[in-house]
Amino acid sequence: VIFAVVSSAVSAIYFAAYRGWLRGGAETAAQSKAAWALRRMQADLRPAIRGRVTPDPSPYTGLGLTVCLPAKTFDADEHTYLNVVQVDPDGNPQLQRGDLVHYYRGDDQGNQSATGAHLWRQLLPAAGPPNPAPKLITDNLRNNPDDGSGSPKPIFIYWPSVFRIESVELTVTIEEKQGTRTARLTSGTEVSLR
Repeated sequence: VIFAVVSSAVSAIYFAAYRGWLRGGAETAAQSKAAWALRRMQADLRPAIRGRVTPDPSPYTGLGLTVCLPAKTFDADEHTYLNVVQVDPDGNPQLQRGDLVHYYRGDDQGNQSATGAHLWRQLLPAAGPPNPAPKLITDNLRNNPDDGSGSPKPIFIYWPSVFRIESVELTVTIEEKQGTRTARLTSGTEVSLR
């Protein structure tokens, strides 16, 4: 009887700890994927040229965004890439337009989809093949929580206003499963454009 009581208590503690470990693993995986997706998008959005951001039209409004990166040239003396600057007709310097980058929600084949569980990045080079294959940023993407209007918050919100210093608000929700435990995490940031 004593052995049965002790083993029942030990089993209950073990299974509670195991469930907690599974939940923690799922939460860690979701947090890691969300953080990676935001960091990857920030790497393109931060240097993007102001005024050269195009949100995707309906029915993909808020689910896709295209930005223009500045053209680059390699400086052999400095062993680095530098932005190409040109002069407009008024004599003002400005960044020369380079590659376009399209981020969008899509299905597992890379096709744009309003309900897809994948986030894709497609580079549209200024020179070279016109439609290279998109690269997967993350999977297990879910709808963001309600934004107060009865609809999920968009993944991409472009703020072209000078009052917000022209920025893009990014929000992603990732769901991960480990064993019988599922964790859903929403993470976001706002990136000011160049």
